[in-house]
Amino acid sequence: MKPITHRIDGKPVESTSGRFGAIHDPATGAQEKQVASASDGGINLVLPSHS
Repeated sequence: MKPITHRIDGKPVESTSGRFGAIHDPATGAQEKQVASASDGGINLVLPSHS
């Protein structure tokens, strides 16, 4: 299952945390996707781009 990645300045960026959260279809309960969790390092990449 391909994860939903982060985007920084409009470009996809792979997560460095190695953690993911499941996204379920509420009608079926089936897991449809997974979203990457941010790490401290990933958050630090975003902050300079918004200054």
